Amino acid sequence: MKVKYLIILAAVTTFIPAFLFAAEITEEEITPRGTQKIYIDEADEYTFFQRGRLKNLLGVSFGYDNNTHLNSDRNGDAFNQTYFKTSFTSSITRDKKVTGILEYDLMTLMYWGESKLDIVKNGLHAGIENKINKEWELSGGYRLGTYSYINSSSDNFYENIGYWKVKENLPFQFYHQLGYELGFKNYPQRHIRTTASIDSDKKRNDLRNTASYEIGKYFAKDLFKIGYEYYNNNSSEKYLHYYDYDSHKFSTSLTHLFNDKIFSYLSFGRQYRNFRARTLTLDSAFKEWDRTFFFASALYYNLNKSLTVGLSYTYRQNSSNEPAEKYSGSLLSMSTYYRF
Repeated sequence: MKVKYLIILAAVTTFIPAFLFAAEITEEEITPRGTQKIYIDEADEYTFFQRGRLKNLLGVSFGYDNNTHLNSDRNGDAFNQTYFKTSFTSSITRDKKVTGILEYDLMTLMYWGESKLDIVKNGLHAGIENKINKEWELSGGYRLGTYSYINSSSDNFYENIGYWKVKENLPFQFYHQLGYELGFKNYPQRHIRTTASIDSDKKRNDLRNTASYEIGKYFAKDLFKIGYEYYNNNSSEKYLHYYDYDSHKFSTSLTHLFNDKIFSYLSFGRQYRNFRARTLTLDSAFKEWDRTFFFASALYYNLNKSLTVGLSYTYRQNSSNEPAEKYSGSLLSMSTYYRF
């Protein structure tokens, strides 16, 4: 925004009594020092909400999932997904280095046959981004998500996440960043079990600590990233501590711009999950472990500045020492995104 200056003190009055000259009293001495030079930025006259910008994104996808439950039964089904996100950003400080963020998102995922998987997710996000200087950026905030399974209410849960992230821009268009999240899930309709078939009067909740690191490089038409993420899940579920495990995930991705209309995305990853107390069905002397390989690819076309269409494919394969947890599955979808 073009800065317009208003000079509060314009000039010395044209008539000054003679005794002021005699006493050699200067203008500086008779002008309050706090008001000698005050420049008002036009933007400073507005509130946080008046200064801000509002952006919206609407996405609609249709596709087919050939293993909806991600298990060895391999039940496939068509689906449609709708996603809406509205983001409000506004500067908090006069130098515009600190920005406040308020966001809301809504996602619905509906399967044509596997109705127990139909879900509605609402999310709220409040955060702050601080560009300390050209090299360092610091951000943090809070996210609240509600997950409602339309035909299986016992699976509903609330998720609270607090997070922070620090990013450093390096020479030669490199960057790296370190992040941490503390998440808490609450299941209002699911009781914890004391044995395989006996529920207690206490509700289930999960606590998750996540640490992540990412390094990347910008090229003329590419963005290449390598990432690592570790998290541990601690559940109040008592029976065999069924949901307690440690996860290590390694991933890499490449975004390529063919031109101002067409761009693509490609990623690979490997996740290692080790359960702390869950034993095997056929041999209780051993604990379960899972190894998951995943692959994702997408091609997008910008019809104009507001409208984008895309075709995406993802594949996931899980190997495990628990036979029931061995599976593979893929998902193909066509999506349209509208920004306004």
